[in-house]
Amino acid sequence: MPAQRRMTTWGVFAIAFLTMISAEHSARATLIVTAICADGVYVRSDRRNTIKHPSKPVEYRDVLNKIFVTKDKKIIIYNHGINVINRTSWRMHAATLAAKLQKSATADIESALKLFETTLARDMAAEFARNKFDSFCAFVVIIKIPDGRYRAGEISWRKNRRVKKMKLGRFIRSGSGNRYFHPQVRQKDNKHWASLTVKQARSEIAELFDSAVKRQGEARGTEFSSTYDELILVK
Repeated sequence: MPAQRRMTTWGVFAIAFLTMISAEHSARATLIVTAICADGVYVRSDRRNTIKHPSKPVEYRDVLNKIFVTKDKKIIIYNHGINVINRTSWRMHAATLAAKLQKSATADIESALKLFETTLARDMAAEFARNKFDSFCAFVVIIKIPDGRYRAGEISWRKNRRVKKMKLGRFIRSGSGNRYFHPQVRQKDNKHWASLTVKQARSEIAELFDSAVKRQGEARGTEFSSTYDELILVK
């Protein structure tokens, strides 16, 4: 199993700040897998940050923690695609948005996604106007609703297209690394993941992630790292 690595939030901020002025950052080449289970949520995310320079080869740094969670464990946010938006890291945007969600006491995923849309509209427009390399950005949002269950949705932006918002099921696969999953993964529906505990889902996702790492290696791909961060959230 790939080794799990951790880095402080301040370390991540420092790396982003030092390089974002002269380069574009993207986590589109990523793999993030989530299961919303009977007793909580499990997320496993790779750590690859793809940095595109104007006059140098593409650079890969496997240091990026892509999972944001509030202290009360009621809001989980992660990003794929452009991850420095209008010169501000995705994590800082996530913290701002989470605070707004908490203040507004948003109780459904549709309202949460709408709040993301209105809050990020200007920053996304500014980013697309200046970014010469990437034209896609998305956030996955998972909130705990009043009855104690978790609900998920995704909002995504693509240059010169309308914002897309959609509800998500209990099993979520984000990023281009998704193509390395075996087709049989799709046969496991919401009922399957709803029947599992977080511990059981973690075991299944570990096998899926390791298999995807192997398939990527065989294809000589570079979309995501074998190292990962994980969130284990039990009610």
